[in-house]
Amino acid sequence: MKQSFDFDNIPRRMPYRVPYGTFTEIDSTVGNSIGIGKRKWIKSTVIRWTGVAIIAFLISAFLFMMIKPVGGIKEGYLKQIDMAYANLSDADQDFLEEIYSEDIFINQP
Repeated sequence: MKQSFDFDNIPRRMPYRVPYGTFTEIDSTVGNSIGIGKRKWIKSTVIRWTGVAIIAFLISAFLFMMIKPVGGIKEGYLKQIDMAYANLSDADQDFLEEIYSEDIFINQP
């Protein structure tokens, strides 16, 4: 006699059970045994991370103010560009103006 087994009808249940409130009790017991209550621990953690954030902000602000920008446009470069543009022929200047007026990156709304 051949018997078919239906895997869909197998009852599923959790093999391990923990009484209600066990983890809360463990947390409070450990906290009391080392002398730190939950509220005191949370308060000290918040104060610690706030201090770390303030120190990181102050260091980054200090570095931002002290480091000079590496690449900036200097006055001499702008004069050289103006002189190079002035040395172009009228046709070349008109061509550049036309190209710049059609550029989608320069003329964004």
